[in-house]
Amino acid sequence: LYTVTIILLYLNLYFRPTSYFVLISLMAGIIAIDILFYSQGHSPLPIIIKIIALSINVRAGIWYNFPTFSGSDVYWHSSISDMITSSGYIPPFELLGQYYFTPLSHIYVSAIQILCQENTKNSIFTFALIISVLIVFIYLIGREISSPKVGLLAMLVLALTNSVIQYAFINYTPSVLSFCYSLGILYLLLKIVMFRQYSVPNVLLLVLLSTMSIYTHQLSSFAILTALFSVYFMHLMCEFRERRNNIWFFTYYLVLLIIVLLSQWLHSFVTKNRSFFEFVFEPFINDILGDKAYESMEVIRVVSPTDSLLSTMISSLPYTVVVFFAIGGVLLWLASRDNKKMQIITPIIVMYAIVYGFPMIGMRNLLTHRWLPFLSLFVCLVIAAYILAIASIPRSKIAKVSVISIIIVSLCFIMIITPGINKDNPIIRSDETVRNQFTDAEVRGMNTLSYIAVSSIRTDSAYLLLERSPLETNIVYYPMSLDYVAGSEFSDQPETLIAVRICGMTEPFTFPTEKRGISEFKYLPEHFLDRFESPQHDLIYTNEKVLGYLAK
Repeated sequence: LYTVTIILLYLNLYFRPTSYFVLISLMAGIIAIDILFYSQGHSPLPIIIKIIALSINVRAGIWYNFPTFSGSDVYWHSSISDMITSSGYIPPFELLGQYYFTPLSHIYVSAIQILCQENTKNSIFTFALIISVLIVFIYLIGREISSPKVGLLAMLVLALTNSVIQYAFINYTPSVLSFCYSLGILYLLLKIVMFRQYSVPNVLLLVLLSTMSIYTHQLSSFAILTALFSVYFMHLMCEFRERRNNIWFFTYYLVLLIIVLLSQWLHSFVTKNRSFFEFVFEPFINDILGDKAYESMEVIRVVSPTDSLLSTMISSLPYTVVVFFAIGGVLLWLASRDNKKMQIITPIIVMYAIVYGFPMIGMRNLLTHRWLPFLSLFVCLVIAAYILAIASIPRSKIAKVSVISIIIVSLCFIMIITPGINKDNPIIRSDETVRNQFTDAEVRGMNTLSYIAVSSIRTDSAYLLLERSPLETNIVYYPMSLDYVAGSEFSDQPETLIAVRICGMTEPFTFPTEKRGISEFKYLPEHFLDRFESPQHDLIYTNEKVLGYLAK
């Protein structure tokens, strides 16, 4: 099955057939059956290798399906890595902005570019792949808290969770590295605090990973801090209930973490005269005192108001189904009254309240939808325990196999087909294949138009991403607005070059809105191109994917 999926990826450019998603889901089901019949004493390494191999397949299929990047932020971060690689040093604050103070992940990608003589795309994938192997820590955590089976299944669920694929790999940002650090931080902290394995290497490694996380991505570190505070709160309650006093290390560690985080926030700047702390918390306080409407679910689920009911339901399933299994797992572990399990449950409740609660009352400043991978670290453990508990109910082996395979195959399938991670999805929004990923012809067309242009270029907003990294030009780009597209005639300045992707005739264009993080998807009017058939415009360029009109 694995070989067939590789062949499918090789034969289908810019499009993965439905059979690919089905085969990936079937392989996940087969691995789940392996886990179900795993017996303690045998090496878990073969199953771990299968999980990692399946994870690589899914990520490579998304990453290399188009010649450009997947996601939007990755264009900016790749350009930072390119600057470090070409110059040999970290460029000044004027070029890097806030990332001048958190350059670690960019430096690592640049090091791979230099050492391996690879381009940015391959270097980012290689680096993300290397650090994503750290999901093995989830197996170790699950093994220590519950059982090896729970750890292995939690690792499989985490590897195929759509929010982890989207925010902790495909749309590459420094938070990807912070996410992988958090795996090690959580494991080491549980090892030291819960299992009292105090040792100098464990403590030093914990402090090192925590500090590096803060200097990698500030908001991700804040998400980690929030999760650890939740664990600390329950740990405190458990120690008080059992009349023990084993909180000194955890307390000192959190105090140190807060001091380092605050010092970094106060001394790193977003603008020349505004610290990161002020940038985050001033608007945060204003949001509390104000009343701002925010369509939270549009950002979290990647659902637009124009979606059909069926498309909305399918897009929502990865989030609603996860909540269903998470509730079952939380109740299951609550019934056990195990202190270690209780400390895993608490951050799930707290972080769910923050991730979904803050946006609903109008707060956007903490980018809580980016916290979903960190929430998934805890959720995957209770989900794995709940699924294994369900599979253990039947007495016959055939029934057990049927139950766990149906659950995992279905869960995997709805996770990997979401539009947020697939721009070539044949199942949901099949008419919206190209968003912020571009074909070779589209890249070449825009490159050519950039050399032709002598003034400004007006195009759809997605092309502004290409301006950041692959296209090095001084040409000014203007995105088409809704008013421009809907107008009866154009009033472009002379020498303005209008670049139109052919796909815009059949797929909705993306138009930015005043609501941060939310875009509108609108189809171009049927006779949009007819408006350029006037003396004021000349068709000066065309290939199979791009048209170029010049305003006289």
